[in-house]
Amino acid sequence: MKTLFKNILGAALLGLALTGCKPDVPEIGPQLSVADGFVGNWELQTASLTDLLTPVPETKDASRFYKNAATKWVVAFDADGNFSVLETGPGPDVFNGGGTYELLDRVDFPTKIRLNYTSGGSATFQLLNMPRSTDQQLGLRLTKESCGAPYMAYNFGFIRQ
Repeated sequence: MKTLFKNILGAALLGLALTGCKPDVPEIGPQLSVADGFVGNWELQTASLTDLLTPVPETKDASRFYKNAATKWVVAFDADGNFSVLETGPGPDVFNGGGTYELLDRVDFPTKIRLNYTSGGSATFQLLNMPRSTDQQLGLRLTKESCGAPYMAYNFGFIRQ
């Protein structure tokens, strides 16, 4: 009986000791906007095309087609929700010169970005990653559709300048 009482008392004291010593949690700081990660200039580094009509989607690297030594694609996003094309490279212009952008789906972790072009129209890109202000890479996927069915996906990989 004495050992049982000592074990219970020891366990109670150990429990009090463990719960009484909580580390101080420092202030994290102000919450950053998710759009802060997009702000800056982004240079196209990789491009690939995925054929979505084949039974097993097939991806081809198109990086050499979209960039060369003389010209490259550089897109700038600013904090006010505007974007512009600073430099155009070879290949189709999926950015249409510039306009405004907005993040879609979720406020805390968006999965898509819509580019509203100044010249009219818009395009919605899937975010392949959500860049933070410290991240150096941005991935975008533009899916082309015909008659409501997707047939081709353009995958673009950018690095921060």
